[in-house]
Amino acid sequence: MLIAAAALALVGLLLSLPRVLRVRRRARALSRALAIHRAEIAALLEEQARLREHAGRSGEPLHRLIRLLRHPLVGALWASHRIRRRRSRLPPAALPPPGAGSR
Repeated sequence: MLIAAAALALVGLLLSLPRVLRVRRRARALSRALAIHRAEIAALLEEQARLREHAGRSGEPLHRLIRLLRHPLVGALWASHRIRRRRSRLPPAALPPPGAGSR
């Protein structure tokens, strides 16, 4: 009886062996594919970091220019320029006398 049980267990193992080998082969293939994809993802992350750093450096002059253009004195200069241009386009008779409209 003990021999029959051992033989039955051995037959069960032999019948499941091909399936176990297939699963092992698929697991190894999956592990290799996963390692390849991890390497690709790491390379893409490095490229993204490099591009982000490059974009930060190349955008710095634009940020400086925007910060400069937002300065209040630049706004006052543009307003003064507009007033002078408007006055230069008006005919001399249409100009108000100096000091008349400043009160």
